[in-house]
Amino acid sequence: MMSDIVELSARAWVQNGKTPSRSEQKDSGVPVLKIKDISESGDFVGSFDSFVDEAFAEQYSSRRIKTGDILILNAAHNADYVGSKIYRCTLDVEGAIATGEWLMIRPVPKRLDPDFAYFWCTSGKINRCIRDMVKGIHLYPKDVGRLPLPELELDEQKHIAAILDKADTIRRKRAKTLQLTKDFLRSTFLEMFGDPMTNPKGWPIHRLGDHLTFVTSGSRGWAQYYASTGARFLRSLDVQMNHISDSDAVFVNPPDSAETRRTLVRPNDVLLTITGSRIGRVAPVDSSVGEAYISQHVAILRLNDSIRPPFLSMFLSEARGGQHQIRRMQYGQTKPGLNLEQLRAFEIPCPLLPMQDQFCSIWNKFDVHTQHHALAEQQTENLFNSLVQRAFRGEL
Repeated sequence: MMSDIVELSARAWVQNGKTPSRSEQKDSGVPVLKIKDISESGDFVGSFDSFVDEAFAEQYSSRRIKTGDILILNAAHNADYVGSKIYRCTLDVEGAIATGEWLMIRPVPKRLDPDFAYFWCTSGKINRCIRDMVKGIHLYPKDVGRLPLPELELDEQKHIAAILDKADTIRRKRAKTLQLTKDFLRSTFLEMFGDPMTNPKGWPIHRLGDHLTFVTSGSRGWAQYYASTGARFLRSLDVQMNHISDSDAVFVNPPDSAETRRTLVRPNDVLLTITGSRIGRVAPVDSSVGEAYISQHVAILRLNDSIRPPFLSMFLSEARGGQHQIRRMQYGQTKPGLNLEQLRAFEIPCPLLPMQDQFCSIWNKFDVHTQHHALAEQQTENLFNSLVQRAFRGEL
């Protein structure tokens, strides 16, 4: 067992990033790394859309990213998200300014190996500690700096990191396979229905509200009904793009009330995240979800028979389709959101039902493969987490 412990601040610099004001942002110059620039798989998306000048970068030079820095999601519109994204900085983002959405950990050279530090931050026990440190919707450097770090020689840190890196590579390959499956389905959608923005096939365009039988958002105060078993409680964290995640599921035993019945999810509903940093996530509901209710950050879109749920979900997930409208309509800079009238006002193409049904048939076939890959990915994730825990108990 590892008994020698030191505080993280003794082996790393811990600080917040710096968000430039609107007037300080430029069309070119030193890039700025935002939360949205890092994918859910923990990879840089490949390009920046925000920049500052050299004077700003010089003033906040300590916030310029170095390869090996570790960035933790530090500020969000929902406390559940804080600490949920951890990024190991690569050469792709070196020199960029980390915004205040990030808490930065910079290992001290020759005292803390960056890869060891990354795996330590993502280990279950430490990540839970990080998320327990959230105050309001923020992490604070002085709190994170007190985290207990195993005091190991640099060579031993590198040895542990090398083992975990091999396991992490396998984990990432599984995730990549799942992403390729999703990409193929998206390509099929575009081939069948065309670019949603230019509508080259001339589909009639309708207001989404004309095809809804019911639309609502969830309510607050569900934490008091949390339970170890019961019905699913679907938060924005659970609504992934075109699927509902079973990872980190939360359950509730709600009272029998009008509010409970209003927020009950039905098969073939489409769920859309309408507030916070995950605004725009959308997924259809199938019968496997079972009894479930939604949080205030999620909306239910219940369709009539003229639009199929998988078709609507895929359209709303498209960057040049629903996502473009969401970006254009959402209100609030510090807390983006959509109201129910805006949801009804979405403009959607309406192909003939036989074509929608053909796409749904393809969707269902791929959904089986997706679930298989997702299960394999989860098993790999569990094995990896077990290995991480053994590593930090000194059992490798």
